[in-house]
Amino acid sequence: RSLNFMMPLYMGDEEKSYPSYIHVYDENEQDPYTGEFQKETWLRLCVLTDNIGAVELTCRVYGEKELDMRLFFSDHETAEEFRDVIPDFISNLGQTRELTLNEIKVGAVDERRFL
Repeated sequence: RSLNFMMPLYMGDEEKSYPSYIHVYDENEQDPYTGEFQKETWLRLCVLTDNIGAVELTCRVYGEKELDMRLFFSDHETAEEFRDVIPDFISNLGQTRELTLNEIKVGAVDERRFL
């Protein structure tokens, strides 16, 4: 099952709206080896901002409460700035206790791989 839509996303102190594209994909398949059903939900959010350009966030939620994240920025400098705050981001997310972050990768257009 999937859901796709576009909507304004309001951010910042002035609550300026930015165009965003949202894609949610939900999958529930039976494991051929164990016979157990495995659920995965993917969320992809793309936002076009004024200052840092395009930003794409992809989240994969699986298992009981496991989370993998990928962030993709339109320039290397912004990706590096975000990498610097990843420890704080992980700490804040860890306080929720709702999800367990297993992997976070950050990339940029001018990079060949996620770091």
